[in-house]
Amino acid sequence: MSSRRAGLEAADERYRVLFELTGVAMALLDENTTIVLVNRAFEHLLGYSRLKVEGRMSWTETVPDAGDLERMTSYHRLR
Repeated sequence: MSSRRAGLEAADERYRVLFELTGVAMALLDENTTIVLVNRAFEHLLGYSRLKVEGRMSWTETVPDAGDLERMTSYHRLR
């Protein structure tokens, strides 16, 4: 394995650990609103297991207020 590849793999692992262990609920989303990846804090805050969420749910299903959903959908389109 090249040292460049080893460096990329080490950096990838550091980011995964940071993502997973931060105390802030986080999710990675794709352009069509599907939740791609969540961390433990997300699971705990919303009460959904990652098996139920990742690749199966839209983030729009996690927003209970219609006014908030409209605003957040607008932000999603702008990003």
